[in-house]
Amino acid sequence: MKINKILLGLFAIFLTSCTLSKEEEAPKDCKCNRVVEVSSFNLADRTTFGTYITINECTGVQRQYQWRYEHNKPKKGDCK
Repeated sequence: MKINKILLGLFAIFLTSCTLSKEEEAPKDCKCNRVVEVSSFNLADRTTFGTYITINECTGVQRQYQWRYEHNKPKKGDCK
């Protein structure tokens, strides 16, 4: 019986020490299609091209696009 009371007391302490925390999320930008993946390829004439995938933060819609030339290469995490 003593063990049950001790276990019940420890369980009560454990439950009161646990708190539910809500992680505050930053508001989502529905106009942002976040770049999540970028691939690039080099040609023999030293031009670069590739594809990138975006995902809309609100809808979750994923789209794939193409890019050409290094100065147009998107960066992972950018909004398009």
